[in-house]
Amino acid sequence: MKKPCKKWLALTALAGMSLCLSGVHMAGASEVVYDDSNVSITSAVDRYIATNDNPVANIVEGYEEDKDQTLQLGDASNTVNSGKPTATIEEVKAPESATGTVKVNNITGEVTVVDPNAATTEEAVQTTEATPATESTTTQAQATYDNTSTDGFVYALAEPDMTGRAVVTASGSVNIRESGTVDSPRVGNINAGGILTVKEKGSEWSLVTSNGVTGYIKNEFLAFDADAATYAASNLKKVVKINTASLRVRAAANENSETLTLVTEGNAYGIEEIGAGWTKIHVDDSVSGYVRNDYIILDYTGPVAHVVTDAPANSGNTGSTGTTENTTTESTGITTPPSTNIGQDIVNYALQFVGNPYVYGGTSLTNGADCSGFVMRIYADFGYSIPRTADVQGTVGTEVSLSALAPGDLVFYDNGTGSIKHVALYIGNGQVVHASSSTTGIIISNVNYKPPCKAVRIIN
Repeated sequence: MKKPCKKWLALTALAGMSLCLSGVHMAGASEVVYDDSNVSITSAVDRYIATNDNPVANIVEGYEEDKDQTLQLGDASNTVNSGKPTATIEEVKAPESATGTVKVNNITGEVTVVDPNAATTEEAVQTTEATPATESTTTQAQATYDNTSTDGFVYALAEPDMTGRAVVTASGSVNIRESGTVDSPRVGNINAGGILTVKEKGSEWSLVTSNGVTGYIKNEFLAFDADAATYAASNLKKVVKINTASLRVRAAANENSETLTLVTEGNAYGIEEIGAGWTKIHVDDSVSGYVRNDYIILDYTGPVAHVVTDAPANSGNTGSTGTTENTTTESTGITTPPSTNIGQDIVNYALQFVGNPYVYGGTSLTNGADCSGFVMRIYADFGYSIPRTADVQGTVGTEVSLSALAPGDLVFYDNGTGSIKHVALYIGNGQVVHASSSTTGIIISNVNYKPPCKAVRIIN
């Protein structure tokens, strides 16, 4: 930096002491007044220096350039420290979780202070047997935001986790036995592609469970863990499962769109399209919509175990599926002998067809049925004639309370419209079996996988 001349410094000093063209006033010096308005500032300085015996000489001669000036902000104060005269920064803090004003020196602006711990929720209207739904907009740890989804929310879905699970890889069906020997009584049966939880993996037999049936299957008919994941990826359908108590299904992929229905935790729903922040699902054959990705996980769907009590059985570990198509009836699929509880017999029979396809307008338990075709055919094989469509099925039998359901009852869903759109068969323990959609086929769901509207009992 160029060192300023003495005349400039003198001018600066005098200007700082209120020098003006019409006169100069300095404390401790005689007042000098200039009447000539055309005199220049520099000549005024010259004249003042000459008249007052160079009063700024000490200032000028004592000036030294500071090459290393730095400003340091104190750690525990608002004072700017530089070794030179100090200044103060004034800061007015706005209250938390409110709108306030922040003022630094003379710069003032409006700010909104957001509490990062506060989550935004949407309370759903309470419906029968449905819990309140939430859509938290709190940022998740795995989430990022950009412009690739409708509302800027991006959340990648992980592949299904098959750790601790096994898949039936044998053709046909596999027996589940009471103990790990071929001579042990059968306690259940599960079709190819069925998914089981492994309770204990043995060297030859493993203890597994599915749909409340627990027993042993020979390892050669199963794939475990990573092998199960590989098999499932090639042979099974992916579904969405809900991982929050109750979640809104939207008409479009944003939180301002219409709520079509509610879906509940643990249930599987068919996938129509996976997006950056939202996934379009088939709730069932009557409604499709969008759910937020941060409240769902991907999984596989497949057959589940059903109870078999006709032990002891032959020594084979695999056998016929017991669901061979018959041109008149499919009653040959019954593996549980009749009991005094016809409702439970109907349930046991229906569970054998879990994993089979959904076909709109179909009535085949093996080749494909829709929701009403499925329950109509199940009841027909037990000698009951019920109407073909769900809305008319809801008008027969005896209406029962949703809080007093028994195995074999029919449960109906209206999507909040007041007109029945879907039907399922109650199997007990808060669950139903139904021909859900083309993307899931025949599956087991919780009775409140979406809000039910009524139930009827066909069995006298």
